[in-house]
Amino acid sequence: MSLHDSNRPTMPGLSTNSRVELGRRPKLAESPEPIGKRNLAVDEPVYRRLVFNQAEASVRFDGFRMILMYSTLLARLKHELIAQSGYQQARGAVERLGYTEGTKTTLLASETGRGATFEDLMAVASEVCTLTGNANMRLTSADIRPEAGVFLAEVELTHSIEAQSHLEAFGLSSEPMCWLQSGATSGLCSAFAGKAIVFRETECVAMGDERCRLVGKPLEAWGDGAEDLSVHLRPDELVNRFSLTRRRSVSWAHELSQDVVGISASFVAALEQLRKVAPTKATVLLLGETGTGKEVFATLLRRMAGNSEAPFVAVNCAAIPENLAEAELFGVERGAYTGAIQSRPGRFERADGGILFLDEIASLSLAVQAKLLRVLQEREVERLGAGTSRPVDVRVVAASNEDLWQRVAAGSFREDLYFRLAIFPIQIPPLRERRDDIPLLIEHFLRRYGQLHSRRVSGLSGRAVQALLHYDYPGNVRELEHVIERAVIRVNEGEAIDLAHLGIPAMGASDALLQLDGAGRLRADAPQDARWNALVDSILENGLPINALERILLDGSLVKTGGNRSQAAKLLGLTRRQFNYRLNGSQGRSRSKNLRT
Repeated sequence: MSLHDSNRPTMPGLSTNSRVELGRRPKLAESPEPIGKRNLAVDEPVYRRLVFNQAEASVRFDGFRMILMYSTLLARLKHELIAQSGYQQARGAVERLGYTEGTKTTLLASETGRGATFEDLMAVASEVCTLTGNANMRLTSADIRPEAGVFLAEVELTHSIEAQSHLEAFGLSSEPMCWLQSGATSGLCSAFAGKAIVFRETECVAMGDERCRLVGKPLEAWGDGAEDLSVHLRPDELVNRFSLTRRRSVSWAHELSQDVVGISASFVAALEQLRKVAPTKATVLLLGETGTGKEVFATLLRRMAGNSEAPFVAVNCAAIPENLAEAELFGVERGAYTGAIQSRPGRFERADGGILFLDEIASLSLAVQAKLLRVLQEREVERLGAGTSRPVDVRVVAASNEDLWQRVAAGSFREDLYFRLAIFPIQIPPLRERRDDIPLLIEHFLRRYGQLHSRRVSGLSGRAVQALLHYDYPGNVRELEHVIERAVIRVNEGEAIDLAHLGIPAMGASDALLQLDGAGRLRADAPQDARWNALVDSILENGLPINALERILLDGSLVKTGGNRSQAAKLLGLTRRQFNYRLNGSQGRSRSKNLRT
């Protein structure tokens, strides 16, 4: 089948009759097929998405953590791969990595509203390629005709880090060496076109050519070499784990629960511990701050154990009055000294054959702890007022947001019960220690509450993204969830969420953020400056007149000083006479306005 066969399927997202020759830019118009929207910052230069955080020793691009390394390491890595696996296997592995990165760039272009045309897409890709230090990339020609199934493009690379690092480390090569960029451009265009587009490097500086030149066309259009190329990329088998709409914390966790979102090392380690203990009958103790998702872990454990139909009974021990705790947990027998009109099973009996989740277990009294210990030891429960015990087959999953060992030392928690519960403790990390998961959680909650409240949100502003990424979240995941839900409700339909919609500080607790300026140099924005900028923007966006603002400051200073005008004036940097003049003037304007009304 020829490249120009009109019976071939069209490629969504490419405009009709789009052809450019060398030196001309393609004129493309139609939007691509939806490929997922990450809902992060909109309408900003790409370089503004690169942030250096000294406090957490991180470099982030578009919210995702990156590393800086010497270019010679890249050449050495390729050399080691070739030595271990051979040229073809090494090249395929590196190109697959590049392919994944390319699809990320397509999503980045889409979320900023700059990916509707192939021309715009390549402009964003060029910015990313330059910013990340890979190369200067330029689209030199394109022939794109969907009605004929045609996709043919040529890209030129200058200052390629792959070619340069290879030359410096090993000298001239007999093969092209820009593997990452070949894979990235293939992934970029494949995601845009909706089918496999493969770019091959036909010229390379590492081979002694004057430039690096990539040519791209559909996989099948490469003829006899198509099979070899598909082995390199296998785009249909790739999972873009960096896409917020496709990314998985770990495959088994994602399949078991859509509420489990995360890929950070500490979070995945906790999930791995849960996976190991799930098939057993061991008691599990979940430890973590408020809002970290302990109940989500407990429900996930039931699914991992393969008994999702078994009972799951959750009890918030802190919500049960102390005098009712025994009856709630262990049940009550009718009559006798209990005064109960009828017998009632407790939570242990209701959970028979399944899982009993005891949240905030540290709030139980010592008397109830003693009875709980006996149930765990004997696997029998005795209702309040009964003279006999009933066997129960219950797996207990306890949770606490406190340090139980400190409670043991303080004498408010039984040591023997602690050891009985802590057979398999799992520490769930707070959100501030798993910042890599914040973009995933943002997307997850945006989708959930957009659907729940029937609201359409176009994305988040750059300030909102920075605030969300660097806020410390004392309420952890639950707080982030509430922040996003509040913002979805506050923002106008179809608009982007801004800092004012979030209700959190501009830069949170981060005090060591560095960003690139227009000249490509790192600059530090003091958090206080960022907060001032956010305040000014909020005032201007809400249309607050300067007279009203002055009145708010005057009244606020009086409230803060208990009506002491001298102290209020000092707070505002005014003399008492200046303060009185402004206050009287403000009151006069207010009376005048009321009279006119």
